[in-house]
Amino acid sequence: MNLIVYFHGFGSNANSDKVRQLGAAFPNDIVLSWNIDHRDPEHSIKELCIKLDSTLIDGVHKYRKVVFVGTSLGAWYAKKLADIYHAEMWLANPCFEPSKTLVELKVESEIANKYEKIIPPETMVRYFLSKYDEVIDHSELITEVNSSLITIVDGETHRFHKRGFQLVMEDIEKYLSK
Repeated sequence: MNLIVYFHGFGSNANSDKVRQLGAAFPNDIVLSWNIDHRDPEHSIKELCIKLDSTLIDGVHKYRKVVFVGTSLGAWYAKKLADIYHAEMWLANPCFEPSKTLVELKVESEIANKYEKIIPPETMVRYFLSKYDEVIDHSELITEVNSSLITIVDGETHRFHKRGFQLVMEDIEKYLSK
């Protein structure tokens, strides 16, 4: 049995369609997601660590593999927590400079400035980027990261609701079946 943890983006929640899709695609694994309070990332990371620790330590299951999936701002959280838990990451339209992106979305600067810019990882990661992301410009990420780690999906927007998330799940399935 594997553990798949989904980190939702800004304006979404733990009961999103993506969580239901993951649950349907991986019925023999544990799929978890928790609501993230995006107003205070330091507090949210602590809360997520408590929940992950409880799942990993107190759980009755021994997980074969642990996978983190994050979309947009959820990818920022997935990366921060993968640094702690050494989990593989699947990041869709990741937001690695939230302070900039959140301000552009009219989020109060006092909240946006709580988010530090992070360096895109090049190990234990796969990126899925929308060719037409209207929220985040991924051109810098595309030039900085090894292209073998990146899948650019045509016909998707920032929300990644169409074929893009299916591609993410297919790639996770390949990893889990190894």
